[in-house]
Amino acid sequence: MAGDPLAKASELLRSGRALEAATLLEGVSARNPGSAYAWLLLGACRHALKAFDAALAAFDQAALLDPSNIQAAQAGIAVLCDANRPTEALSRCQELLSGHPGDAQLHFNTGAVCEVLDDGDGALQHYDRALALDPNFVRALQNRGIVLTRLGRIQEAVESNRKFVALCPRSVDAHYNLAESCLAARRYDDAISAARAALALDAGHALARLDLGLALAASGCFDEAREELRKAASHGEASVRRRIESWASETGAVDPIDAVVALEPEDIFLIMGWEPLERCEWVGLDAFTDRCAATVRTAPPDCLRTRGLAFKLLHLPLAASVQKIVADRIAEGVKDFVSALPRPAHGPRARRPRLRIGYMSTDFGRHPVGYLTRSIYALHDRQRFEVFAYALAGDDGSDNFRAIASGCDRMTDARSLSLEQLAGRIAADSIDILVDLNGYTRGGRSHVLALRPAPVQAAYVGYPATLGGTLADYFIADVTAVPPHAEVFFAEKIARLPHCYAPASHRSFPVAPVPARADEGLPDRGLVFCGFHRHEKIDPAAFRSWMRVLEAVPDSVLWLQQGRGEANLRRHAGEAGIDPERLVFAPHREHPAHLARQRLADLFLDTRCWNAHTTGSDALWSGVPVISFPGEHLVSRLGASLLHGIGLDELAVKSFEEYEALAIGLATHPERLRALKTKLAQNRETHPLFDTGRLVRNLERAYLEMWRIHDSGGPPQSFDVEEPGPFAATGEFR
Repeated sequence: MAGDPLAKASELLRSGRALEAATLLEGVSARNPGSAYAWLLLGACRHALKAFDAALAAFDQAALLDPSNIQAAQAGIAVLCDANRPTEALSRCQELLSGHPGDAQLHFNTGAVCEVLDDGDGALQHYDRALALDPNFVRALQNRGIVLTRLGRIQEAVESNRKFVALCPRSVDAHYNLAESCLAARRYDDAISAARAALALDAGHALARLDLGLALAASGCFDEAREELRKAASHGEASVRRRIESWASETGAVDPIDAVVALEPEDIFLIMGWEPLERCEWVGLDAFTDRCAATVRTAPPDCLRTRGLAFKLLHLPLAASVQKIVADRIAEGVKDFVSALPRPAHGPRARRPRLRIGYMSTDFGRHPVGYLTRSIYALHDRQRFEVFAYALAGDDGSDNFRAIASGCDRMTDARSLSLEQLAGRIAADSIDILVDLNGYTRGGRSHVLALRPAPVQAAYVGYPATLGGTLADYFIADVTAVPPHAEVFFAEKIARLPHCYAPASHRSFPVAPVPARADEGLPDRGLVFCGFHRHEKIDPAAFRSWMRVLEAVPDSVLWLQQGRGEANLRRHAGEAGIDPERLVFAPHREHPAHLARQRLADLFLDTRCWNAHTTGSDALWSGVPVISFPGEHLVSRLGASLLHGIGLDELAVKSFEEYEALAIGLATHPERLRALKTKLAQNRETHPLFDTGRLVRNLERAYLEMWRIHDSGGPPQSFDVEEPGPFAATGEFR
């Protein structure tokens, strides 16, 4: 080796002494600039030293000197990837492939570059080509399974990873990748077997142990899962932390705003068991619901504290008492989370003639809550109220956000504020009543409520259930949504507005032209039932009822939203004896266009567990009657509340038999349906539901009563807002 500088440099590079090797090779290449191998080695040394531009120059020189050897050209591609120049790398890959289409390694490298560019389909094509050229190309098979999983082609990923395991039975990565794809496919027994096989080869593989814990938890094996999850997290590996955070974000278990993830088996079981609802997979749903109730009642004290869990469980037919247990657990977790944070400083409240209301939300832009509340801010009486807003997600650039911001006295972009900073800002603004429009929905900052930045705190509109604990003093509702006997299911006191508590700002939206039926994929003739519900809200009992209605009304169709459950909904229709083509799925439209197309429908069919809220208001505004079947919870009484607000209580029925009979009767007796639509059109102009100014006056009366109770030194108490007429415009708040 002493007489061969290239061999010496190669040995230095292999031993990790890249700088010494590079120094030696620079002399060699200067003396012998025609040596392609010297330039190749020099490029490798510079690449190891992260001198990317110099490495690329060396590899390019090697490729120029020896065009038949594509190793240098491929090495240049690797440098471009590491230098975060993937577009240039892909261009070079394509150029090389034009001359070497049968090079499996080159296809693999091109696939890897496509992955960097987030082109999963392109990556898959090249990995498949590499495997066609070399069926034993292990790395291509490995990457193929990972890409398939990312693309959501989970069953294909499972089969690909099984081939990887068969080809490399002693590979920890093969078994771990199989566990990952089986976990994504919700094949928990297979995931457990694969994770255990990986751990048999490497007991210290923390990610495989994490997958084992997740799969055991999802299977309901709580004690065993708890031990495996503890072991996975015990060494504090960054990869485990990232994987936990990724899982929590993907499943909606924990909001990105949360700084820590509480990973308890009971939470995992409930969250992962809920996921099939999004795809309308209903096998075992009754058994899962029963297990949910038992789990909630028996879970250890530190469990069931992930905020996203409360929102998800509202979709299930669980008793309201069970939902209350979950809310109280989460509220306790929120309080513990902020226990180490400083409370905002409250100075003496200055005497002033106006009460300060602060609205806090992520959803002031393109969001149903933003659409519903769009008009209320500007309509507040400025002689008696100041309106502040805290935009937790900032400005999304929409007309809706601008309309809301212009209706407030002050809009604060709170995106960059920490919890304690936001609480401090609210306290510094001397907000009298803080109104949370999020609750436990994504992006909400209910932790701020636990810091008590305002003397009175209320929950309204955005989250149709109790927050639990002591986070809010009041929940704003109405007597239909929350009857007196249902107060026991709320931690808050109930401030009942007359009529319907939900705002509906539809008069402020531009009117778009009604499209033709054909433009929306609807048949030229026949009655159109619709139910623009998110697919996780469609429960099997309601769907079976819809199918019976379709069977009784020939030539009718059911118009639904697009979503993840389309294939299963069509399958369920076929199993019920209904042509799946009678289900028409509507793509997303901007709000004015959606309101316009809604007018093509004849009847809106509500769901059972979680009624239509924004979509129900949209239907009624568009002249489409809504048939609803109220239940025990507020989420299952939203439809009845809307109907009460527009004077159509007769459309809130007491059973599925009544529900179906009413839908069929209206659909098969056109004169009855026309009369109902005429009544709806008249009531839209005379009844409270779409009279936002009237709603705001009653909302203000509620705020005044909340403040009166607080100012008198008494604890919060439930009350009903009376509607006597305009209140006097005199007086001063203390």
